[in-house]
Amino acid sequence: MIRNENGLMAGYVYVDITTDDVGGYVGHARAAVAAQMPTLPNGYSLEWSGQYENMLRVRERLTVVVPITLGLIFLLLYMNTKSAFKPAW
Repeated sequence: MIRNENGLMAGYVYVDITTDDVGGYVGHARAAVAAQMPTLPNGYSLEWSGQYENMLRVRERLTVVVPITLGLIFLLLYMNTKSAFKPAW
C-alpha cells in the first residue's frame, strides 16, 4: 500500500506470519533485506512496525516494572519477617 505520511510517500508491506516468534521473524527478515540491499538509496527509510513495535515497547516497560515489583515483594517480605535472609532464600 502506498500512502502520504508527513508529506512523504510511504509504502507498506503487510505480512501475516504463522509463528509466535515475531522478534525472530523480524531478525530473519532484516538479515534478508540487508543481504539484498546493504544500503538504502537517499531519501528512503525502513521501519519495522506492527506487532514487532508493540513487542519492543512491552519489553522496555517490563525492564522497569519487573525489578520494581521484585523489589517491592522483597521489601514486604522483609517487613513481615524482619530478616533479609528469609526473603532472599
